[in-house]
Amino acid sequence: MNLDKLGRTLGVIAAVAILAMVLQGCGGDNGSGISQDMYDTLMMEKENLQDMYDTLMMEKEDLEGQIGMIDDDAAGTSLYAQLNAAKAEVADLKGQLKDANDELAEIRQDAADAMAAVALADRIAREAAIRTAIGTNRVRDAEKPLPDATSGATAVAATRDAAGAVAIDVNGADDDVYAGGAVTADASGWTSATLTMTDAVTEATDTLMIYTDIEAPADKLFTDQYTQAQLDDALDATTVANAQSSGFPSTAGTTWEYTGAEGERAKTVTGTFDGVPGQFTCTGATCSVTADGDGDLTESDGWRFTPDAPNTATVKDPDTAYAYFGWWLNMPKDNTAVHDVEVFAGGTTDHAANVTNEIEGTATYSGPAAGRYVTKTYTAGVQTDAGVGQFTATANLTAQFGAADAPGTIGGAVSGFMLDGNTSADWTVVLEDADLTDDAATFNGLSEVNFGGGLTDGATPAGTWQGSFYADADATDDTNAPGTVAGTFDAVTDNAAVIGGFGATK
Repeated sequence: MNLDKLGRTLGVIAAVAILAMVLQGCGGDNGSGISQDMYDTLMMEKENLQDMYDTLMMEKEDLEGQIGMIDDDAAGTSLYAQLNAAKAEVADLKGQLKDANDELAEIRQDAADAMAAVALADRIAREAAIRTAIGTNRVRDAEKPLPDATSGATAVAATRDAAGAVAIDVNGADDDVYAGGAVTADASGWTSATLTMTDAVTEATDTLMIYTDIEAPADKLFTDQYTQAQLDDALDATTVANAQSSGFPSTAGTTWEYTGAEGERAKTVTGTFDGVPGQFTCTGATCSVTADGDGDLTESDGWRFTPDAPNTATVKDPDTAYAYFGWWLNMPKDNTAVHDVEVFAGGTTDHAANVTNEIEGTATYSGPAAGRYVTKTYTAGVQTDAGVGQFTATANLTAQFGAADAPGTIGGAVSGFMLDGNTSADWTVVLEDADLTDDAATFNGLSEVNFGGGLTDGATPAGTWQGSFYADADATDDTNAPGTVAGTFDAVTDNAAVIGGFGATK
């Protein structure tokens, strides 16, 4: 075995293998021309060198054994010379292996440091871009339209089935560009969903977070849900989606007539309306039913539905008086490009009461808040790090309702911040008292914040906040305080910035 050649080969192969490992750890050839196949080949050669080293050690041990068995001085001297040479080669080889491993560790650390520097630069660039977006969007309407990549603004709609499952739709059923995320229930009675969208060309990512307090459908007496006039009107409509009966045609384009004459279809058929069993009766001389192209029913005037158990039959009454809030972030692939972040809050039923003079007393509200945050870390006056992420928190508000000459105020705080779902932050955003000055029950005010350096000076507030009251589903008494309040807020200081929405229940 040529030990000199082995030592020289090891030095060359180890150095090239180290370079290949670093390049592979940084992701592919990184523009250097070192491919994955070359990397694999170099690693195999390094393993072969290790095998050669192991073989040499075995040969050394074998030489030592042979020396112990030979009596001839000349032969022994020759073997001792070979053994000493082998020991020297082994020592040199071990030194080269150690040097190679040390160099490998150093290069790996350099690569890790380089990747950490890239990640740091990305965080700092994104922090600056998102901070700019927060500052741009600090003043907004209480019901900020939800941005959309195609239309510029869109609507949010929520539904909840009898089993309690919530579905959130963005942009309408025919234009839902967001990929749906799992809807998560919250202990406060609000549910949330995270929706995403990635532009196939620009690779920009849209993330949308929505909260809603929609409740599961409630049981309601059939006779409370529908008056006889409403039923008659529903059956005289162009399309009757709720009427089901085996006595009605199911094939599109088919028309059946009902005269009650002998040999003709009876003028009374059993079936269901909105899932409630009962009887469909033709009250005229003749009636007809046609199944249209969608399988729905159309018919002439004169049909009437009577439930079998009018005093006990119930239907599911969906919650149509709900509020919602959330945030939207557009993050381009380029960390220095313009970012956009928006927050929104709204509801299906504005509170109609005149909160400035018809409601008196005090009401407190509590519920979830969520949004985006950025932070800066300084060392000796120089920025050394940045944080970019999302937060959840709790909003607590108190409304002091007054009279015509003293319309009242609402204010509170957002606290209990949790960053990225796993890091608590002792932050507080104070929502300074806002005047209740109009019948629309909207309000806006200023905010102050403590990001760890104490509360900002009230003379130079850190941000703004705004919101609206929303009615309960059964809020018919205008003298009662509204059941829900939802809105948006922001706060910006030198070391941090937040923007978010909140929803709070009385």
